[in-house]
Amino acid sequence: MRNFIGTAAISFAAITNLALAVPSPADNALEQRSGKGGVFWCLNANWKGPCDYESLPLGSCKNFIGSSVNAISSIGPARGIQCRVFTAKNCSAGAGDAWMSWPGFSDLGSSHRVLNKNLESIWCRAEPSVPEVTAIVPIPVSTAAGGLLVAGGATPAPH
Repeated sequence: MRNFIGTAAISFAAITNLALAVPSPADNALEQRSGKGGVFWCLNANWKGPCDYESLPLGSCKNFIGSSVNAISSIGPARGIQCRVFTAKNCSAGAGDAWMSWPGFSDLGSSHRVLNKNLESIWCRAEPSVPEVTAIVPIPVSTAAGGLLVAGGATPAPH
């Protein structure tokens, strides 16, 4: 019984540490307010490790360093963050680049082959907000014949 309790405690501790390592939406909002955004990346496809989460300054270029240079196969920004990844240093045009939003790219090898294991830099910003569409209202447009075109049909011009 003692081994079972010890094993359960170790498993619970491992799960708790893993849960604490993944940023929550509240953490992401806090990062955005502080002018930072987060990006999660893994060296293997489908979010398989080794992996890392890094907080990045919004609006400025960041070169990948160490073991992540030319090694990333899955990458994604936090919710509310939009990033552009580059195959060249200093966020300059190279062989390829791509914009991404959450959840990102789980397998660069199949979705963006030129980027797979070729990323050298990243630039992030807060994701532009898109106004919510609440209604679609037809807008009358004058026709050459003097009538009005409304919702796909011509309306005769008044006499």
